[in-house]
Amino acid sequence: LNAEEVLQPIIYMGKMETVMVSLPGKINSVDELKSTAKDRPITVGIAGGLLPFLSREWLAGMGISNYTLIPYKYTTQGTVDLMGGRLDVAFSMFIDSAGLIKSGKIQVLTSSMSPEIAAKYNHKNIDFYVKPDPLAPKLLPVGTLLAVKKNTPKRIIDIIKPVVAACNKDPAIIKRLADYDTAPVNLTTEEIEKT
Repeated sequence: LNAEEVLQPIIYMGKMETVMVSLPGKINSVDELKSTAKDRPITVGIAGGLLPFLSREWLAGMGISNYTLIPYKYTTQGTVDLMGGRLDVAFSMFIDSAGLIKSGKIQVLTSSMSPEIAAKYNHKNIDFYVKPDPLAPKLLPVGTLLAVKKNTPKRIIDIIKPVVAACNKDPAIIKRLADYDTAPVNLTTEEIEKT
């Protein structure tokens, strides 16, 4: 399935934080991950979307080249294998793994969270390990795009956009998203292209 052929994104709804997680007691820090990668290839679970790209960028930026990416259709599949001890680390969106992280079943080694939120989860964010290029253009944060089938009538899209915009202004929704270190964005595809 080629999503670009069958789907049409209409609005960027909100940012999401990416996390690199491990099983407590197996690999407990980025330094330990680097050390392990010197002895053997580490196994890295990834689902689709941007995670394969981000995982390679993060690992390269941390100086880790000895790894094997294990692809999954869904993040939860990788998390199950991580918890079963079959992976060294997995990449996920924080919102997908938050329950397991908060309960201590898995831990965050690094993330795209702000330094303040990262400290609450006992880790340093990825900028501590991979210094951003000050000359690189500022990219939009990873997030969720709401898409419809290609050729959906404009009148339907014009109904959906204001409903999403109203939800993104609801204080209760904003607070619940903030609990997961995320926030509404509400950009149309035209605004994204301009950015």
